[in-house]
Amino acid sequence: MSTNPPVHDAAPADPAGVRRVLHDVLLANKAAHAPAPEALRDDVLLGMGGLGLSSLLLLQVLVKLEESFGFTFEDAAVANATFLTVGDLARFVGEAVLKRQTTGSGSEPACRPASS
Repeated sequence: MSTNPPVHDAAPADPAGVRRVLHDVLLANKAAHAPAPEALRDDVLLGMGGLGLSSLLLLQVLVKLEESFGFTFEDAAVANATFLTVGDLARFVGEAVLKRQTTGSGSEPACRPASS
């Protein structure tokens, strides 16, 4: 999706890197509640009662993750995923990266390297 080099030092499977991207998107969108990345614990809700992310803002987070870490999520993987908490999002990214790195698993990867 993006030809820009990664903007974050953390590996995409690193939950801290996912939290940093989430925090950056919240700040960029002037979210009313943008806690520090270290406060974005696994149990923090993404939607109502938590960070208040809309589906559009969640999509922006996913796009920023792709741009930041240089890979593209498969559409089907995103469509079939459930993102209720920060932990759900971090696990999804971690699993997507692991599936991409695993060869011969017989399953379609949840992400692919970004095309140049």
